[in-house]
Amino acid sequence: MFLVSEYCPSTMEKEISKYSNGLPKYCFIRYIKEMSTGMHFMRIRQIHHGDLKPENILISENGTLKLADFGVSSTPDELIRYRRDRAWSGTKEYMAPELHQGASSKFTSSLEMCDVWSYGIVLWQLMARLRPHEGIEQHMLAKKIGIDGLLPPLPSSSNLESLVNLLRKCWNKTNPSRPTFHKILQDLEDVREELEGIDENEWIEECKMWNAL
Repeated sequence: MFLVSEYCPSTMEKEISKYSNGLPKYCFIRYIKEMSTGMHFMRIRQIHHGDLKPENILISENGTLKLADFGVSSTPDELIRYRRDRAWSGTKEYMAPELHQGASSKFTSSLEMCDVWSYGIVLWQLMARLRPHEGIEQHMLAKKIGIDGLLPPLPSSSNLESLVNLLRKCWNKTNPSRPTFHKILQDLEDVREELEGIDENEWIEECKMWNAL
């Protein structure tokens, strides 16, 4: 059997590293909206991605985002067959704290909200252009994120207050308290309005500030 998919020449990871002063503002607005729209589409179909990160977000020739790599994704029927002692797969830097807690975490935790946590990490990386939790050894990440509550740094002051607030919501330590992707799409309207209210020079300075965190 052969599976043929659309050719996508780039990834979000490549786009993040392409611009020294941050993504163009119009690209940032488009990417965060398309990413949340795709995740909301998956939620409607009750699919948990499980490994949302810039490397797994492809960009087509016309600039449209495409979610990829569903190797650890799951549906409710598949979750029923999971053993309670099964370790969760994914990329540690992007995994929600409850997943790092392994078998001891509640199996009934909403997996949509785990994807929401990952979405927040990707959103932060788009803005800061930094690898989350850079410098921390892999074997320490589960404890740092799952027990110690490690989070990526946020600016103490920002022209994008709605964006900072959205990230804080996505990173709520209580799984059910995080926003759904439907709610995120609504909150992104406030982010878009704030972004459109700053000029290009202010945007570049904002990107530099996040990159210096």
